[in-house]
Amino acid sequence: MELRVTGWLLLLVCAVIFTATEGFIPQCCTKYSTDISCHILRKVERYDKQEAGGSCDIVALALHMNNKIYCADPKYTEVLKMPKYSYGKWIQRCKKMIKKMNRNKFRRQS
Repeated sequence: MELRVTGWLLLLVCAVIFTATEGFIPQCCTKYSTDISCHILRKVERYDKQEAGGSCDIVALALHMNNKIYCADPKYTEVLKMPKYSYGKWIQRCKKMIKKMNRNKFRRQS
């Protein structure tokens, strides 16, 4: 009888530990998109910067949209910091910023 109770208690403790630690497993971006349109970036509700190190391997942006998380290149941080005024002006400015970032990227590689 005692062995049976001990077995159930052990099983219960393992179940509690498993469910408790499951919430602490970080969700990391393992890869990210480098080509995101300004129309999509405008829909981002909030973003978090993922740092490399610890349990996450790469630096990335976690974009929160429609209760989902998408991973993006950290270069989009400056675009996301722009105030979201009129739609047309924001899209136009976004495109200019991305074009400039891509141009600078090619210069650094040369």
